[in-house]
Amino acid sequence: MIKTTGMIMMIIFASLTGESFAQKHMTLYKKLCDTCTMLTTVKSLINSENMTVADILSFLHGKQEYSYIPFLCDQGTVPDRSYICKELEAHPFFYEPELDSRLQRTFSFLGTTDKPSQLEMLCDAISFFEEKRREKALELPKKKRLCRSLGVISGAFAAVLLM
Repeated sequence: MIKTTGMIMMIIFASLTGESFAQKHMTLYKKLCDTCTMLTTVKSLINSENMTVADILSFLHGKQEYSYIPFLCDQGTVPDRSYICKELEAHPFFYEPELDSRLQRTFSFLGTTDKPSQLEMLCDAISFFEEKRREKALELPKKKRLCRSLGVISGAFAAVLLM
């Protein structure tokens, strides 16, 4: 009885570990979607509202859907461009160097050039993150299924080894 319970617990634990890895892939996809939305919002605010960088960052800081982004909502103060760049360098948002460096570069150029150059730079960044989002969307179901399956299989394998 104890052996069976132990085997079942091992399978459950390994399944939950697989689910945890699948959740990491889903979190990365959500971050890419939110980044695309955020950059599109920044672009529209620069284009139509003629807002300054400080006003844009203040606007983003107040939005509820970005409340989990640490470089936008750190300790209740409205961040500035240099703070965001330092924060992205110290604490990566995506944990993929290519994505983090692109986001850092986008924020570092924000407000330093004329309006058409900023809009062009934002369009490039949006298309880059949209492409990465599409790639992740295509691989997400496969990776989720793989992580979950490997979790169950590894749990079953460990349970059989302990028999």
